[in-house]
Amino acid sequence: MTGNHTGDTTMEWTNAIFVADSTSRPCNTYIQEWDPNGDYAKWPYFNYYNNEFHWQLDTTVGFDDHYCMKYVGFDSRIDFDPSNPVYPATGSPIGDVDDLFSAPMDLSSMSDSCNLNFYYASASRSSADADITDTLEIDYVTQSNINAFGKISWQRLKILAKGDLINNGALATNFTPTSFSNWSPQSIPLPVAARTSYTTFRFRYRPNIGTSGYSSGNNFYLDRINFSRTPATANSVTLTSMDIAVVPNPTNGDAYVIIKDANNVITKVIITDITGKEIYTISQQIIGSEAQILIPRSAIAVAGIYLVQTITSNQTQTKKLVVY
Repeated sequence: MTGNHTGDTTMEWTNAIFVADSTSRPCNTYIQEWDPNGDYAKWPYFNYYNNEFHWQLDTTVGFDDHYCMKYVGFDSRIDFDPSNPVYPATGSPIGDVDDLFSAPMDLSSMSDSCNLNFYYASASRSSADADITDTLEIDYVTQSNINAFGKISWQRLKILAKGDLINNGALATNFTPTSFSNWSPQSIPLPVAARTSYTTFRFRYRPNIGTSGYSSGNNFYLDRINFSRTPATANSVTLTSMDIAVVPNPTNGDAYVIIKDANNVITKVIITDITGKEIYTISQQIIGSEAQILIPRSAIAVAGIYLVQTITSNQTQTKKLVVY
């Protein structure tokens, strides 16, 4: 197009322009699992450099179904033998960046506390620390971060790198999660400034270079994005001595009973619905100072209120679990 302020030609980058919805989604009932029948299309993503590193919908794997968002970080042009890697003459990802944007979210109902929760699965191609250089930057923007001229000031939430980003070690071949154990939960507490009636999030992946000058990254998978007062990860739960927690709560999927300081005891968990009907029972040997017992989604598939009774050798505790 022509006619910019200097009178010269301006290039319009049409594949990097989108207009967000004017209506935000209520966060307390929202979960993004990338089912094409849902509002997946409202989460735009951009491959700015039109190259092999990019976000895409994956319809073959997921945390508990066959859908997730995948960042293609495995450079298929590289014959990667760790002892003698063969690299292409061109194509270093240095400077590359790819963005995934959320639909606008209404977080105003969680003014007291709110966590951005999701599950991820990823790997690297090299086990050398200097080669693990990919990062995922997570930012947010609210209407107050947009000035009168439309300039957006993204606010940093967190940068995931190395051990926070890579949870399946090194793999010289194309990484694909094959079991529940490949997935890890991640929780990011949201500041008060982010809990507005119209907040948008950006997931910015950078496929950086390793010591060779080329990508040593692999694929990254993202699933089940939701917002909750309770963190999705057991590591974020602060428990006192011999305490028990049920997270995430509320949930729209799996839940976990987190137990602290009950080493070497048999723990029994009994799930009942609001009528008192027993719907799920599991017994597990607790090893270590802190452990988690899975309550599978299939056992609590019906929305409602459940009672989670946890019985150890010297105590019984009952917690309420809300499923929406």
